[in-house]
Amino acid sequence: YTGSTTVDGGTSALGANNVLPGSAISIGNATLDAATFTDTVGILDVTAAATIQLGSGAALTFADSNTVDWTGGTLNISGSFVSGSSIKFATSGGLTSEQLDLISVNGSGAGSAALDSNGYLVVATGDPFAAWAGSGVNFDDDANNDGVDNGLAWLLGADNKEVNATGLLPKATENGGALKLTFTCLKTATRGGALLHLQYSRDLGITDLWSAHQVVVPDAAATVGLVTFTIPSVNPDPELVNLEATIPAGAAAPGTKLFARLKGQK
Repeated sequence: YTGSTTVDGGTSALGANNVLPGSAISIGNATLDAATFTDTVGILDVTAAATIQLGSGAALTFADSNTVDWTGGTLNISGSFVSGSSIKFATSGGLTSEQLDLISVNGSGAGSAALDSNGYLVVATGDPFAAWAGSGVNFDDDANNDGVDNGLAWLLGADNKEVNATGLLPKATENGGALKLTFTCLKTATRGGALLHLQYSRDLGITDLWSAHQVVVPDAAATVGLVTFTIPSVNPDPELVNLEATIPAGAAAPGTKLFARLKGQK
């Protein structure tokens, strides 16, 4: 058949690879069971307490779905979900932060999902920041008064909350008008749903708002928006990645200044 697919009750189970049409799919108070198969469809809409069931080796690819409204819905992914390979969207911006907050894995609770630089869904089943910081330590506070928020220090690879993290802040250089930031950060799969943003502005956010030029920092070489990320060297720590982010001269009008910063969000 062709056209959109709506599953409002019970279970719709795949019996082979590539049996769904490549158009929109909506899941209500129901289950889409991929079994052990793979398929590529259009946008994903979630209208109630929806479930995607995955068997061993199952993989689903969706179109970017950030234009649909998931209000009133939740999505629980059950079964053999593999973070970073089981579910994919077209780009790293394929879901909004509000949609990501509605996703959980095997009933673990919502709020720990993110899309990596390739659009793959990554979900932490615990809170790695809390494990790093301990109880009663807030993400946006500064436990050791070093001028770096706890969450950003953690995302930049600080060993613990007592470490002075100023030495982990990005190093800035200029090359032909392009602004380059060099830094080390946690890989996407170890961020526990927290986001590391790179933002830039021509006037420190006064009229050219930081939020108007914001991209999610990937953990692989990629171009996100106007920003090109490369890996200048391999970090021996499997949880960390070394990155160089290049913001081109064209990101600012001729004759203007260009500023950049990193921001953690949880």
